Amino acid sequence: MEDYNYAFANCMEITVELTCCKYPPKETIPGVYEENRNSLIEFWKQAVRGVTGQVISATTRLPISNAAVRVDNRLSVMRTTPAGEFWRILLPGNYTITVTAAGYQSFQRRIAVPVNGQVGVTVELNVGSDRFPADDAPASLPSSSPSMLLLLSLSTCCAGLHSLAWW
Repeated sequence: MEDYNYAFANCMEITVELTCCKYPPKETIPGVYEENRNSLIEFWKQAVRGVTGQVISATTRLPISNAAVRVDNRLSVMRTTPAGEFWRILLPGNYTITVTAAGYQSFQRRIAVPVNGQVGVTVELNVGSDRFPADDAPASLPSSSPSMLLLLSLSTCCAGLHSLAWW
């Protein structure tokens, strides 16, 4: 499911298995968590790397939902939320984002993602006719805010609670 959700739903799911024991005693879970807490916090910080932004109408200043947002020439297409928001985890580097929406002229901008952080972009689309690629991305909208489901399967040996989930 993780690969499918990343490729087709703009959602990242990750399972972290810390030991090979399927059913650890529940009293060992807090210790395993404490041993790995700093690493998990650093890992969660990666969810805000890359580009975030909002697509709005240049004339009305209102958000544009379901706009298609592409990074470079990648096959994956993001769709904006009902509030016009979008986000993509990216490694540091230079990228070109392209935004298209029905009834608006397309928009393109070069962005630079810094080594430790993210870049914010406000995209203002002008009314006009432009090709709208309606068939190259899912029709469903993402949730109204970015989220990452981290299913943490804590396995440390043999009976009791075997998984924790944060979202």
